[in-house]
Amino acid sequence: MMTWSATANTGMVVNAPLVVSETMDGEAIVMHHGSGRYFDMIGSAALIWSAIEQGASYGQIAQALAQAYDLEPAAAQASVEAFVQVLESHDLLRVADTPAPASLDLPAVAGPYAPPLLGVHDDLADMLLLDPIHDVDDVGWPAPRPLDAAG
Repeated sequence: MMTWSATANTGMVVNAPLVVSETMDGEAIVMHHGSGRYFDMIGSAALIWSAIEQGASYGQIAQALAQAYDLEPAAAQASVEAFVQVLESHDLLRVADTPAPASLDLPAVAGPYAPPLLGVHDDLADMLLLDPIHDVDDVGWPAPRPLDAAG
């Protein structure tokens, strides 16, 4: 697992092309094409994800969270650190190839602060791992990929 320094000015970004996401109406839906899992985030988690989509640095994310929810900077930083570790454990992030942007365009938040949470779903993993474009054979498609030796 990578570690992203809380003091670094380096940004983090979505681990594309394995990970795709869409944020609408304060909810982020994220899909990991490698694992077949999908994730949901609302509230503070969706705000953090929006900042990551823009390549924000750790400090920028903590500052945005503190401002959006009127949190003490240390509390915001602790929330961001814990949540980023969860995102990293699911391989949803990577270190950006470019410096963090000078400013962020984040959505307005609604409601009181609640710690960021990541909803993890694997109930559709078998279906999401099907590749209907490339898994065509005599049987037709979609056809599940054969399991490799690792299982």
